[in-house]
Amino acid sequence: PVDLLGAGLLSLGSLAVLLAVSQGGSWGWTSTAVVTLVALGVASLAGWTRWSLRRPHPLVDLRLAARPGVVGPHLVALVLGVGMYGLLSLAVVVVRADGSAGFGLDLGVAAAGLVLVPYSVASVVGSQVARRVEQRWGSRLLLPLGCTSFAASLALLAWQHEHLWTLLVAMAAGGLGSGFSFSSLAGLIVPHVPSSETGSALSFNQLLRYIGFATGSTSSVALLQVYGGDGDGLVAALLTLAGLCLAAALASSARDPRAVPT
Repeated sequence: PVDLLGAGLLSLGSLAVLLAVSQGGSWGWTSTAVVTLVALGVASLAGWTRWSLRRPHPLVDLRLAARPGVVGPHLVALVLGVGMYGLLSLAVVVVRADGSAGFGLDLGVAAAGLVLVPYSVASVVGSQVARRVEQRWGSRLLLPLGCTSFAASLALLAWQHEHLWTLLVAMAAGGLGSGFSFSSLAGLIVPHVPSSETGSALSFNQLLRYIGFATGSTSSVALLQVYGGDGDGLVAALLTLAGLCLAAALASSARDPRAVPT
């Protein structure tokens, strides 16, 4: 049967936390509404965890998700989701900002949409290159390379965001990181789970990825405001996200590639 209570608790917890992060800058980080949402979100997620561990057929098998060889790709998917949408969100902010805050190209909505094209093209190219890298040197290099590319794209945008061409280069670098990383996650997870549970494991990885997307889109703008909302704040927010992706690169490079017996 469908785990309706588990789905409800997971949805409520995620929604409450993400709403608190996205509105904290305007409502006040210590306001009653934000504190209440965070408390509600944490309590709901804690309740969902306990409920899922006790059910014979939970929405998400957390014991399977925490197995050696699986938990690493799951955490990397979450972190890279944050980094990916942090890059996309702040790039659009830079394109649209009018310069009054100390940064911005003051371009229209069409330019903000077109600046995402290099990311999309490079992600397709990156997934194809990743196949060749895997065939020649194995899969262990894919995640570290992908995470490092994300970190480099964020650092480049922090270093140079006064010209459109540098923005396009940074987006292309991020697209390569996306192609290397997300195309390799399934191949890293499948050897570590029973064949009957591959769908469950990959679905949970996809869920974490989208939670990372939502978190990155909200937290990136929140970080910008926390750091002052000016040009220095933009640099600090981008470098914070770059450091997060670099930490994921270091963690993924140290993982054990051997499959756990199923």
